[in-house]
This record gives sequence, C-alpha cells and structure tokens, in this order.
Amino acid sequence: MKKLILIVLLSAGLMACREKKTIDVQPPVIASVLVDGTSTVSIVKQAGEMLHLTVNVTDNSDLNQLQISLHQAEDGHVHDGTGHPGGEDRLSSGDWGYSEIVNLSGTSAQHEWDLQIPDSIAGHWHVLFSILDEVGLVGTTYNLLVEVTNENIPVITGTTLPMTDDSGTIHMAVGNNLSVSGQTMDIDGIKRFFVYMQNVYGVTGDTLDIPIIGDGHSMAFGPATFNQGNVGTFRVVIESMDSLGYRGKWDAKVIVE
Repeated sequence: MKKLILIVLLSAGLMACREKKTIDVQPPVIASVLVDGTSTVSIVKQAGEMLHLTVNVTDNSDLNQLQISLHQAEDGHVHDGTGHPGGEDRLSSGDWGYSEIVNLSGTSAQHEWDLQIPDSIAGHWHVLFSILDEVGLVGTTYNLLVEVTNENIPVITGTTLPMTDDSGTIHMAVGNNLSVSGQTMDIDGIKRFFVYMQNVYGVTGDTLDIPIIGDGHSMAFGPATFNQGNVGTFRVVIESMDSLGYRGKWDAKVIVE
C-alpha cells in the first residue's frame, strides 16, 4: 500500500513540474490600413501617381506573414472580410497587378508599400491584405478599392436600344436585336475604333471596326446591330485606341432571357 501511495505522489509531482502550454486559438489582426496616410476603404487616384499603403498588424503570440494582392475589379466579384465589399461591374482599361508576401515576427508589425500606378490604365482595382500567424491561423482579410482616372485615354460615350438601366445593364428577350451607337474623342488622334460583343468569360464575338476618317480626333458610329440569339449574360463593348497606344473602353452588361 505504501508503495502505491509513493507512485501516486511521484506522478503528481511530475505533472506539477511540467510546463503548461496555452494553445493559440486567436487569429492575427489587421489593425489598420492607411492609404496616403488616411484610413479609408476606397480612394480615387490619377494614372501615373504613386499609391502609398501602410498596414499595421498584431497577434497575441507571434506573426508570420502579410500578403498583398492587387487585381482588376471589373466582373462584379465580391470579397469576404472587412473594408470595401467589391461588386464593381464595369470593364477597366489596361492591365495592373501586384502580389507580395512579407515575412513578419513579433506580436506587432508595420509594413509600407509604394505602388506606381501605370499611366495607361483606368477603372477599378481591388487591393487585398491577408495576415497569417506562426501557428497557421489566418486573420480577417481587408479589401481596398482603388478607382483610377486617366486623362490620357480616349473618351468614349455609348447609347443602346434597349436602353441601359441605372446599373448599366440591358435586359432583352432572346432573338431580339441590340442597337449600339458610340462616339470617341482624343486630342492625340484616334488610331482604331471598334465595337464588339463578348460572353461572360470575356471571349469576343462579332466585332465591327469603324473606319477612321477626317482628322481622327472625334469619331462616331451607329447604330450597329447585334442579334441576341442565345440566352445568357454578355457585354457590349466600345473600344478606342489613340495614336500613342492609350486605350479606352465603354461597356454595358446585356442579360438575354
């Protein structure tokens, strides 16, 4: 009996001497996102400007990585998390993308980016920030909307029949015709002017090139007619390129039922 009591006491002593480790269940936090020194979920910038981003993050234990991802916001997609919800549904002009993973340590950190906005783009872009701690817990993503304006690209206006609604969407019955008229202007002169339809995957169908006549600084066409023979979601796009290679776009979503 004494031997059994001794074993029990020794076991209890060993358990008491073991180090008590707390399981980390608290994800890291993006404490703040500053855009050009200001806290905001969206910003309007000029093409060619610098975008200055400052991100502050914290964790109760130990940070691991911070990721930035920048991509076009033109197909209506949304993002979970905080910040701007997304949902922009107009085509952007030009290409701009960026992605980077930054290694971190400690319970708090700050990282800054200076991103050069290309002088050839216009439209909407999402900037996503994601955070990971040392044990693999992922924090809530923060989404920033950047709207880029550009005085260099051609100005385009378009009208349709049926007309667009307040969201820039056309609703029409299958088998009916869509009529499109458009105009473009550019001080550097128009090199190409065309209108086309594309499906929901961005595949371009019928394309009509508008002949460049006169001084080429202001061009118009219409109406051009497209037969909507299939049910689905499409876009009608008017595109213009000037003599310096800058491109502009006008578009409307077309829902055929």
